[in-house]
Amino acid sequence: MTVTTTAPDKSTGTYQVVRETIDILFDYADTEVRSVHKSLAEANDAARKDLLTEYSVGELDECEEAIGIDGSVRINASTAEVDLTISVRHIPPHPHPHNYHHHHLSTTTTTEGENYVYTITRTDSSSTRHSTAFLGVYSSEDRANEAAERELRCAAGIRNWRDRRRFRGGFREGYGLNGCFEGAATLGKGEEGVSREEVTVVVERRVLYG
Repeated sequence: MTVTTTAPDKSTGTYQVVRETIDILFDYADTEVRSVHKSLAEANDAARKDLLTEYSVGELDECEEAIGIDGSVRINASTAEVDLTISVRHIPPHPHPHNYHHHHLSTTTTTEGENYVYTITRTDSSSTRHSTAFLGVYSSEDRANEAAERELRCAAGIRNWRDRRRFRGGFREGYGLNGCFEGAATLGKGEEGVSREEVTVVVERRVLYG
């Protein structure tokens, strides 16, 4: 039997430059979307410049660049305090199994001529694990906020106001100064031998370059 495989179509969607920071001494890890781009070439260029926005060449003990089979850049570096990874990730039109839509990027344009998109990030953290997932890119702030609210409530098992009243963990929903959603839910009772887990979901406004 002959199996034919084809490369995924990356002619649509966007490219994110992502920075992962790990501080082994203080057991800290963080993942941040640094910028969003329309093309792989622009994202790769931004990834190569990202570290130099905060670190000088002399502060980097190691810095190695690799190119993936899809042409995306991945940079591994370290300083005296932290390990850093800068990578380029392609976000397809339908990146999440919850049927979140990657809306056609007509974008929001400001009077300064900048185009904005809105990204949703979910982070799950406990004493034993830490993971970050990117749930989508939206051209509308309102739709991004609505999707983020649904994600947080689904994680907490809150489907209606009765569920909310019965929920015994910590639960917070709010909006930042720029109108983007920020929410967190604490799951688990924290009893002996049971790890409490915090789920945070945030919407961030990003400039779409290109």
